[in-house]
Amino acid sequence: MATPSHVRPRSPARLLARDVLAMSLHADPDPQGGAVSPPEWVHLIPAGVFSGRDGRGPYTLDAAAVLEAFARHGADLPIDYEHQSLTATDKAGPVPAAGWITALDMREDGLWARVTWTPQAAALLAAREYRYLSPVFMHRQDGAIVELVGAGLTHTPQPAPARGRRAPTGGSCRG
Repeated sequence: MATPSHVRPRSPARLLARDVLAMSLHADPDPQGGAVSPPEWVHLIPAGVFSGRDGRGPYTLDAAAVLEAFARHGADLPIDYEHQSLTATDKAGPVPAAGWITALDMREDGLWARVTWTPQAAALLAAREYRYLSPVFMHRQDGAIVELVGAGLTHTPQPAPARGRRAPTGGSCRG
């Protein structure tokens, strides 16, 4: 079981831990050969059992709980740079958003999010100065992911690929 980075009680009977991983993210090439744009939809959490390269996990996605928590939250979720908002109270200056998660969709390969990127983040992604998106989620002691808290653009991938398969990657699709 992973050592939680933070523990937040939800009820006396259920403790949740917060963890972060990172999925591959890339800007979509323009079919006309022009500028690239960041994906509108990104793959945040894979389906099935997975672990981080650093040994955190194993995790499973409780899609119904995550979608319910998102609807209950009632606001867009932040995407920041290098998880700066997790320690925002320790910062002296602003902790800018890179984008906002505006919708979630459960698909065959896992949880996807619709993102509205800021102009600065779009430029950084197009230049491939950031390549990975790391979701921040709450999970029960059994590893079931029950809430998405946000995400961060990072330089390091986390989920280990399943044997015989490439690691899931982010990408654009309309849905």
